[in-house]
Amino acid sequence: MLNVPEEKLKITIHPNTKKYEGLEIDIANEFIGEMQGNLHHLNTTTRLDPKNPTLQSAYHLLQSEMIQNGYDPSDHSIDSQENLLLAGENGSEFRWETLQNYAPKICSPELFARRTRLKIQRTKKNIAELLKQNPNHSELEELQEMLENLNLNVSADILHKQVVAISEMPMFTAYVEQKKSFLQWWVNDRREHQGKGVSNAFEQQELGDMIQVLSQQNSKIGLKSEVLRYKNHQYFQNFNLSTHDVLHSDSLEFWQTEKNLQSFLRFMLAIRMSFDSEAPFYVFRFENSFAYLLCGFSNESLVYAMEHNQPKATIHAKILLRQTNQAYRELRATPDTNLALYHNCLKEGMLPFVQQLNRRLQIGLEDSFLNFFQVY
Repeated sequence: MLNVPEEKLKITIHPNTKKYEGLEIDIANEFIGEMQGNLHHLNTTTRLDPKNPTLQSAYHLLQSEMIQNGYDPSDHSIDSQENLLLAGENGSEFRWETLQNYAPKICSPELFARRTRLKIQRTKKNIAELLKQNPNHSELEELQEMLENLNLNVSADILHKQVVAISEMPMFTAYVEQKKSFLQWWVNDRREHQGKGVSNAFEQQELGDMIQVLSQQNSKIGLKSEVLRYKNHQYFQNFNLSTHDVLHSDSLEFWQTEKNLQSFLRFMLAIRMSFDSEAPFYVFRFENSFAYLLCGFSNESLVYAMEHNQPKATIHAKILLRQTNQAYRELRATPDTNLALYHNCLKEGMLPFVQQLNRRLQIGLEDSFLNFFQVY
């Protein structure tokens, strides 16, 4: 078994702990300090509009990339907290703050004039970046010229009248729409390299059918097939944003006994200590199989642990099912689904992975834990 380098990420479990909150994380000080700083800066500069799902998506994607950078400091796709930029086409880039809407505040004439002049300068910068992606956009060019010729050395009252007049012009509306388009482009560009997800949960009848399908697949896989690690795990990053609803280390709802939970933690520890490249999560599959196992630290558990300076973070596992349209569907149930049926379906999905990884990594899991996943 390969060990994670000491100077990077270490994960330990304490068998004598009565209540488990997850694996303990110990990231080198410079990594966790940078990650905490970046996440704090993102949170403090974020004004999420609940009516803007694209902005919500961008926020979670930014969190994901910051977490990924913490595990791989050589990846600088997101700049540091002092200069949080979103890269676009043709060398364009935008500050995260300028893509959000801020509620107006009452202030003194002097402060209003100072902030408005700064906002105009930022708007000119944004237009220049938008023109890199949309050369010869006539309305943007017209607005750019208008702002260049705007007299800023006037009173706050006159300055206010000028910016209100500009904000009511069609070219300014076009500018706002182009900013929204850039944000949507950025989100789509990031998601292009992640698994295409089907969001709808499984109804009870579908779960019953899925158990049969998974059972048939497991019998075909057999005991001699090799489980494969999907090295491009970031392709599935979108599925790791949130922690699984029951298949995690914070509750006995799925595991039923403390002994099973301890075995799950041992299983996860062995996985993370067996590969020399650290990652927030791993993805496994079998050749010619439609079921995938995603397991590790979810984004939300890592963010929570770092924001609260906690040494432990929740670990989880998810079963992803490849669809005929090259999309992936997470195995999860509706609120009305029978929990026993849902849990059995999760067990059937995990069964071959637990068996094969136990053998491959020589974990030595107890028979009682392996039998826990036997549905029939």
